Amino acid sequence: MRLLKINARLPQPKLSMSLTDPLGAVGRVNKMVRDVDARYVTLKLQVAELFRTIPVATGNAEAGNYYYDFSAYRASTFFDELQRILDSQLLEGDDFTHGRLWASSYVSDAMYAGAQKANSDLSDLSSAYKDSRPLAEILYSQPYLDRLQLAYTRTYNDWGGLSDYTRQQVAEVITAGIANGDAPGVVEQNIVNRMDVSRSYARSIAQTEITNTLREANRREVKEAQVTLGMDTIMLWQSALMKTTRVTHAARHGKYYTTEEIDEFYSEGANRRNCHCSQTPALVMDGKPVILEKTQERLDKQREAWQSSNKKPSK
Repeated sequence: MRLLKINARLPQPKLSMSLTDPLGAVGRVNKMVRDVDARYVTLKLQVAELFRTIPVATGNAEAGNYYYDFSAYRASTFFDELQRILDSQLLEGDDFTHGRLWASSYVSDAMYAGAQKANSDLSDLSSAYKDSRPLAEILYSQPYLDRLQLAYTRTYNDWGGLSDYTRQQVAEVITAGIANGDAPGVVEQNIVNRMDVSRSYARSIAQTEITNTLREANRREVKEAQVTLGMDTIMLWQSALMKTTRVTHAARHGKYYTTEEIDEFYSEGANRRNCHCSQTPALVMDGKPVILEKTQERLDKQREAWQSSNKKPSK
């Protein structure tokens, strides 16, 4: 997209100075991840204690065979209790309709922060917007509350799905260990290993929920301003230029997209997962984004520098 040659007195997009966290999400993500880790410490202890309630006897000592008293009835009550333990941590609050789920507080905070940033950015670009869209009005509007409810529902489904998945994985290693006559210590270690896999998924869910909610709240308000006030804006993409950044994400740094194009990008594959990219509204005049040439040049050089240093070696 061609740029409009302008002077510094025209409103400029408010860009992050961080190359690795342009979204400003790291603090929120780390806080939620610490919560996740603490929950898994508790889960590991409780699941191990539950496993030890299964009576076990040593068979052939030389062969190292163990026999577990795990009848169909005992198995049924055991796995019901396993699900209860997992749900007590991963679905604490257990109410997606009113935001009482433990994870909902992080989501609502990210939703607020995303809307606040959009409100601040748009207010800097337009005095008409600033006068007609105070933040309090946005936060109590029906579209905002509807989006918050949708975020709560999605969050509940994410953690409910993880709880069910973890139960299935832990049940698998326990039944396999019992069937093989493995030593209790071996089975417990396998349980810990599966719980560690579940925790890695939980961390990914936490990161994705925070970053996705921040971005969605931001561009929904930008879209609302376009529809209700006729603001002519486009979104300037700032990638998180880290070693782990996907090539397709880094390639967007310093380029311009509509809110619809961004929605489409994040609906494809795993693009929304673990993404720390940010998008900021920029004014459009005469069909071109309003941004200083030196600012655009800096963004382009940042993208090119990342691409140069992260080239895959030719085979």
